[in-house]
Order: sequence, then structure tokens, then C-alpha cells
Amino acid sequence: MSCRLGIETWWGNFEVLTLENDWLEICLMPGRGGEIHQITWKATGLKFFEPERPDIAGFKPPSPDEPLTTAQNYAFSSFYTMFPNGGPDQTFEGYSYVFHGDSRQTAWEYRVIEQSEALVLLELKATSQKLPFVLTRTVRLEAGAKTITFTDQLTHVGPADAPRLPYIYGFHPYFGYPVLDEGAQLKLGEQVLFEMPERRVGVQILRDYDTGTNTSVEITNPRLGATFRLRFEPDFLKFVWLWVANRPDHKVYVASLLPCTARVAAPGGILGAVEQGTAEWLAPGETRKTTWQLEAGVTA
Repeated sequence: MSCRLGIETWWGNFEVLTLENDWLEICLMPGRGGEIHQITWKATGLKFFEPERPDIAGFKPPSPDEPLTTAQNYAFSSFYTMFPNGGPDQTFEGYSYVFHGDSRQTAWEYRVIEQSEALVLLELKATSQKLPFVLTRTVRLEAGAKTITFTDQLTHVGPADAPRLPYIYGFHPYFGYPVLDEGAQLKLGEQVLFEMPERRVGVQILRDYDTGTNTSVEITNPRLGATFRLRFEPDFLKFVWLWVANRPDHKVYVASLLPCTARVAAPGGILGAVEQGTAEWLAPGETRKTTWQLEAGVTA
């Protein structure tokens, strides 16, 4: 068993990274808000994430044959990180917190730390354009592993006299057909939060749950024998959002489980988190580090 790293260049300077071992193929797009564009189970070709957004007019997933403008090339499908906001555009003490955070709109830098048959190890970095925050991420794929490990470090890089500032941090995967289908289950630990209906049944859900001592969320599809699991640290990501949007008239059939530091409840966003006491805070020079994992597989 071995690991590989491939790097393609689209549209002149847009780099697409492909990490592989014998089980998994992981497509990363640092320049598209650090998007984890796809995870593929190589034995069957099953793709776990949904890159399309039929609910958003004019939204285009990236393609090597159709260049996107800078304004079009932002993460809003597949899998992206919400930081330093989760929720609507808001302003806190003169600082702008954009919808679901500007890390998804920022081109992340990357460098290769190690590339061998045993291991691919990368470092990615996102510098907020609106706040004095930097997110530094390591990505680790080992030979023979069905798990990808990430370590994120959040840092306040403002001057010593800058204010202590709040933030929200979380993950937003998008799932669609065929991973989502009738009977697929969305789970927090062992608790089934929702079972998907057939695609012609309309459903709209957005609510949150306390993480408690649970350390993972997962989507399982018994028909495919497929499971996607996200493991996280519950003392930091204290809430999980459940989002289901099944709108047959618009050909929308998507769902997500979002581990997050804050609740989704109104008024939402950074102001809601501050009001509810669920905001996390960083003072100048402070950091917060967390490790999380993505695990994917098919047993059928």
C-alpha cells in the first residue's frame, strides 16, 4: 500500500491537489476557500460529497474546461470550513463577519511538508480579509488508512492593543444522491437524528443538538453499504446542526450534519453567539488548536 499526491493546474494558476492511497482519493482546492471538493471510495467510484447547488441560481462547481472568475470561485458546496462566522452577515464592534465566514471566500496558501509512499502531509493557511485571524491546517493521509486527519490552529494575529474578538468555527459538508437516498440515516454518535425519505417527499429542517459526549457524526446508506463519519472534539464543537433540504419541484435533495462551536438558533451568526454565550474568543497572540478526522468507506 502506498500514498500519492497529484497536483494539477487549471486556468493558469488554480491548483487542484489529489491525495490518494489504495482506499481513498481526496480532492482539495486550496484556492477555492480551502474546499475539500471530493472524497471518492476507489473500489466502487462512489463520491461522497455533492458539488452542485441547484438551489442557487448561477452557482457553478469548478471544472478544468470552464474557468471561474474570482467572484464565482468560492466554497459553498462539497465540504468547507465556517470561520470566523456561522450564519448571516453581521458587524461586531466595527468588524465585518460575512455569511458563514470569509475563510470560504479566501484563497488558501499551501505547502507540501512530506510526500512519500507512507505519508502525504500538507499545510494550508487561510488569512481572513476582514478580521485579524489566521487558520493554519495540516492534512495527513497515511498508506492503508480509511481516515484523513486534520489539525487546525486558529490564531489572533492582531497587534497587542487589538481587541479580543469572538468567532464561530464549524464544518459544512454537503451530501446528495446517491449517498443520500431513501433510508439513509443521519446520526450523532449512535443516535439517529433523521432518516431520509424518498426524493419526491418535500422536507425542510434546520435545527441544532447538544453534542454532549458524542465524538462523531455520520451518514450511513444501508443500500450502498456506505458510511461517512466526521470525528471531532466535543469539548470545542459543542453543537451539531442538522440541515435537510428536499425540494422536489426544484430538484434539490441535500442534507448536512455540521459540528459547530455555536448554535444555529435565532438571531444566529456572531451576534447570536455572543448574546447566547456560545461564542469562542481570541485575544491578540492567542491560539486554539483542534484535531478532526474524516472517515469514508463502503462495505457492500
